[in-house]
Amino acid sequence: MNQGRIAPLSVEEAVARGGQVRIHPDLARLEVMRALLHHPPLAKAIQTLLIMLLFKGRILDERLRELVIMRIAWRTASLYEWTQHWRVARELGMAEADILGVRDWRSFAAYGAPERAVLAAVDETLDTGAVSPGTMAECLDLLGGPAQGIELLAAIGNWRMFSQLLRTLRIPLEDGVAAWPPDGVVPPAPRIGVSGGPAGREGVDGAPVIPLLSPEDAGARGQELGLDGGQAGRAPYRLLLHHPPLARALNGLLSRLLYNGVLEARVRELVIMRIAWRTGSAVEWARHVPFCRRVGVSDADLLAVRGPLEDTGFSDAERAALMATDDTLETGAVGDEAWTACEAAFETVPELLELAAAISHWRMYSQILRSSGAPHEEGDSVWAPDGRFPAG
Repeated sequence: MNQGRIAPLSVEEAVARGGQVRIHPDLARLEVMRALLHHPPLAKAIQTLLIMLLFKGRILDERLRELVIMRIAWRTASLYEWTQHWRVARELGMAEADILGVRDWRSFAAYGAPERAVLAAVDETLDTGAVSPGTMAECLDLLGGPAQGIELLAAIGNWRMFSQLLRTLRIPLEDGVAAWPPDGVVPPAPRIGVSGGPAGREGVDGAPVIPLLSPEDAGARGQELGLDGGQAGRAPYRLLLHHPPLARALNGLLSRLLYNGVLEARVRELVIMRIAWRTGSAVEWARHVPFCRRVGVSDADLLAVRGPLEDTGFSDAERAALMATDDTLETGAVGDEAWTACEAAFETVPELLELAAAISHWRMYSQILRSSGAPHEEGDSVWAPDGRFPAG
């Protein structure tokens, strides 16, 4: 059996490390956590978002959530994700035919309007990096409002993130779990879209698809969560704070990667800017220009991160991280050449784990920002330093 790219901790060690960061032993025993718990704080932040979307604070219908997850697993050929959530869906009482319907959902007559809307949102995200305004509006109408819409976007982002982590780390199945149940049909090779659509749409046309909270309302909700007032008043949080439990969980993972990570800050920012450019996320680009300035990313670097990697003067570690980013954007996982380069460039397993998580995390933010139509902040410069938009 494939043992994965990172040797798993023993069950006993995983449970012990999980206990240090309050991860339940049953979760710590899973193959994916036995890899992620090489970096306990990161594992904890990822688990917090997962638990929120599955249990504590969720508002999205469980059946719709599982259809979203199974469609992502099928489209991205994530075997571990499929088998894990096959069991979750069955435990919720979902019929096998309803689960298997995600494989060709447009031809599955038993799905109603809500199922079709959320599955269309998944496919659009996988194909173009964002949910179209029309589909997003339909989801908001059918699901109940902005909070449900934000949770749908986060669910798509979270389980796409897990698919990318699982496939990049090559996490093996649990013992005794059958592949692709119940009929063994294997999905086609993943077809992944990178940008697509009008690059930089969000924030440029001034028409958010999901309405923003007022700065005062967002500030009050953010204060209850312990968020900085300036942070809560920014457009992304004026969207996320429609759903405070989700905002808290997402902020925990963001803070872990942005302020308390082990990955070198300049590498992290170059990865984020590569994602923003290639996915056409104008708001993500603008928000991270100030971070880039603080960690020594120059205007020349910002121009270079947009072009072919062979034409840049980046360090071996920076180039390896950007190779891994491109692989993930194009295929949904880091390929062998890029992984070998990353292993040579980064000294520790936590750095490798954090790199993979950072790529997936900021891709998720690109998807949320573009799908919601998040606007720019006042004074933001669109596509600094030269104002040139990426190709659609």
